[in-house]
Amino acid sequence: MLDKFSNFLKKLNLDPLLENTINSGFKAIVENETNYKDEIPGGLADKKSPKDFDKEQLAKGMKVESEHTSDPKIAREIAMDHLTEDKDYYTKLEKIEKK
Repeated sequence: MLDKFSNFLKKLNLDPLLENTINSGFKAIVENETNYKDEIPGGLADKKSPKDFDKEQLAKGMKVESEHTSDPKIAREIAMDHLTEDKDYYTKLEKIEKK
């Protein structure tokens, strides 16, 4: 499963640092790490962890949100907030941006 996810990330053409951060986060999720810490209190995804989200949607979201912050943890949390609103948020955003 990790290899499949790593290959998916490579297709997104992410910054290598962000790709590594996402890969590490996914590996931790797969290995049931429970040390996730909420970075921005008050968001819609409070009390949720990355494992609660579709991994491909979260990776897409982190790529999009990394345009607004250089901190991958903040990008992940913003993506989680959007995915709490709509589980297909980034797929829909991608379609809108292609128009």
